[in-house]
Amino acid sequence: MKGILTDNNNEIMFSGKDFLIGDIDGQTVEAIVTEHRGAFKEMPVMGFGATRVLGGNFNPNWKNEIKESLKKGLVTAKTVEFDNENISIEV
Repeated sequence: MKGILTDNNNEIMFSGKDFLIGDIDGQTVEAIVTEHRGAFKEMPVMGFGATRVLGGNFNPNWKNEIKESLKKGLVTAKTVEFDNENISIEV
């Protein structure tokens, strides 16, 4: 999916005086997985809040929760895995 790119500090990137446009799948996945529900005011049920899983509050259905949240953000996840405190998602 194409859109406005942001840097590591979530600041909009520019090319001269124009927004920098590119593939935003990665930044969309990161935002949806790290933000908790309610962080996106226009879509309050979108968001996963990865700290819930990484902090030890384990929900056996967490992979499906991630996939559903990503689907709301128009990103389809092929696989979702957890390994050594890292969540990896293939889109």
